[in-house]
Formats: sequence, C-alpha cells, structure tokens
Amino acid sequence: MRLERGGAFLGKVNQSLQIAHILQCGRATHEAIAQRAQVFGLGGQPVRAMADYDEVLRRNPDNIPALMGRGSLYAASRDAQRARDDLAAAARLGAADPALPLTIGAVYNAAGFYDDAL
Repeated sequence: MRLERGGAFLGKVNQSLQIAHILQCGRATHEAIAQRAQVFGLGGQPVRAMADYDEVLRRNPDNIPALMGRGSLYAASRDAQRARDDLAAAARLGAADPALPLTIGAVYNAAGFYDDAL
C-alpha cells in the first residue's frame, strides 16, 4: 500500500515537472494551468492552487474542472458560500454529466456541508 502511494506521489511530481516545462515554453494553456492547480492543491499548496484556478477561470469562465477544483478548495477552507457558487456553476454547465452530482455531493460531504450534499 505504501509503495502505491509513493508511486502516485512520484507520478504527480512527474506531471508537475511536465506542466512546469509547458509553462516555461510559453504554451501556458488553461488546461496546463488547471493541471498545475490540481497538483498544487494535492501537494498542500492551496494558495497557489487557488491562484491558478482563478487564472483559468479568468481565461475561460465555463471551465468545469477549474470550477470544481476551486469549489473544492473553498469547501476545504470552510468558505461555504463560495464553494456553493462554484459547484452550482459547475453543475449547471455540466448538466449532461451524470457523475457530476455525485462528485459535488462528495465534496460537500467531505467538507461537512451535509445539507448541501443531499
């Protein structure tokens, strides 16, 4: 089990290095920035992750993964209203995705926002 976690961590480090290379080469697409935000969030750097999600959403306000990521960070920081706003926007934009409500419910549940998870 421990080796699996280590492998997952190394995979994220490798992904982070690839993203850093893309950004250094000047091809900073919103997808690359969103991936970097996810790596920062998983790596315990929520401030940097939030800044990247904000940048992605400035470029593309309808980016569902960025709305989900930023909403998750808001939920983790106990900012319920901002979490609800981002997650509701993601739900509206991704209405055709049947898995999205379950994912949003899991975010609310993990943050302790049990009434919103229903």
